[in-house]
Amino acid sequence: MPDAPMPRIACLQVGPLQTNCYLVAAQEPGPCAVIDPGGDAQRICEELHRRGLTPEAFLVTHSHYDHVGALAQLADRFPDAVVAAHATCAEHMGRSEGGLSGPTGPAQAGGAVTRVLEHGDTVDAGGCRFAVLHTPGHAPGLAAYLVRESGLLFCGDLLFRDSAGRTDLPGGSRQALAQSLRDHVLCLPDETRVLPGHGPPTTVGRERRENPVLRELVG
Repeated sequence: MPDAPMPRIACLQVGPLQTNCYLVAAQEPGPCAVIDPGGDAQRICEELHRRGLTPEAFLVTHSHYDHVGALAQLADRFPDAVVAAHATCAEHMGRSEGGLSGPTGPAQAGGAVTRVLEHGDTVDAGGCRFAVLHTPGHAPGLAAYLVRESGLLFCGDLLFRDSAGRTDLPGGSRQALAQSLRDHVLCLPDETRVLPGHGPPTTVGRERRENPVLRELVG
């Protein structure tokens, strides 16, 4: 993987399920990408202001309420920023069966999407180029965002340290999850840094060697 300057990454645990919301920027102050603004819109805004960051894009991994809970508020606050989600994710956002119901009901964020993504697309934001990987299994429209030059994979609830996304929720599929992991994660270099939707970061190599759930899923 080519050497490239490592982006500045701030991770905030937001919302009732402590979802990882990532602020990603080539430099501070400057433009940034916001990945999975799952709640606590005011706190996210305060951190953006503190770092001198302005969102160019909100990148959604999937439609579950704990990953989009603050999206509508932030999209209103930063109307010039692109709101990007995979096509299937965009269809489900705001529906109770696709977004699941949180403490205050389903997250009503569907109208905020301004760019519909497909596998293989790229999104340029915050001085970084994010490659879109369609990785269903936990949710039908789950997209992971790969910054190839820096070896970073923002994967939502696809893969965790020592675990993987659950498949017992509506639209989940164990077979699809296994295929997504084989096709889009295990093909990456071991040093690729994995930044999941919950919990601590890890690497592809570490999970390949030590993750019992991954081993059970893909052999």
